[in-house]
Amino acid sequence: MKKNYVLIIGKSPSKGARSPILWNKVFKKKKIDCKMFALDIPNKNTLKKKFIKLQKDKYFLGGAITTPYKEDIAKLLKNNLTPGAKKIKAVNCLFRKKDILYGTNTDGEAAVESLTNNFGKIKNKKILLIGFGGAGKAIASYLSFELRKKNYLNILVKDNKKYKSNYVFINYKNLKLRNYEIIINATSMGFDNKKNLSPLSEYDILNLKPNCFIFDIIYNPKKTNFLNMCNKNKFKTLNGLDMNLRQAAIAFKYTIRVPKKYKIRKIMDIMAK
Repeated sequence: MKKNYVLIIGKSPSKGARSPILWNKVFKKKKIDCKMFALDIPNKNTLKKKFIKLQKDKYFLGGAITTPYKEDIAKLLKNNLTPGAKKIKAVNCLFRKKDILYGTNTDGEAAVESLTNNFGKIKNKKILLIGFGGAGKAIASYLSFELRKKNYLNILVKDNKKYKSNYVFINYKNLKLRNYEIIINATSMGFDNKKNLSPLSEYDILNLKPNCFIFDIIYNPKKTNFLNMCNKNKFKTLNGLDMNLRQAAIAFKYTIRVPKKYKIRKIMDIMAK
């Protein structure tokens, strides 16, 4: 007899993705007959074929999407996206509604909550967001609602001329690091095969404001090269562990449709044990 299941889909989630551990803890604690598995997808062609099969599989309830397929799966879902995901054009969570597979994005909400819980009020702060991929778009969207002025958020990309979006984009040539009180790394530099890379050099870090707060959304490793260099130079830092835990709890509620009494904090507490 087949059983319900959920997946985390990405290039190589089997090599250390945290979501299966977190979700399966809640399944076990709440005696929910379901399990999360990691699904490695080598390329976009394989992703499309596999995704068509998953859409038809009624036992597949949804789950998590990780790098590098958040934007690709949003395209495959077409209009089956929540309003926030339509704006971001990237998903990190799949769920079924009337047997139809939908996508949403919990990265932005989780990132801003994690940042404010650890830093405090950000309304009047100048923030540099590095990277504008799936996670970067989600974080930018939620930050734009929190900040007092549009120009308080600058997004650092390699080529700022190719983006036609309602944000302030800059490139490395016109980067003035002393302007910022918070810096967020939303790139994959520091993760997996880019683990030896950093979005800023140590020379750059030495030019930051003394009280600048550094948030790297990567959680594996817990301390990237970027965070190690920042810690070495006495900056306050935050990794992506809390954000990852928070987005997983929000995504779990979307996909599994647990009773309303299961608050996000309660799910996070189970996942954290």
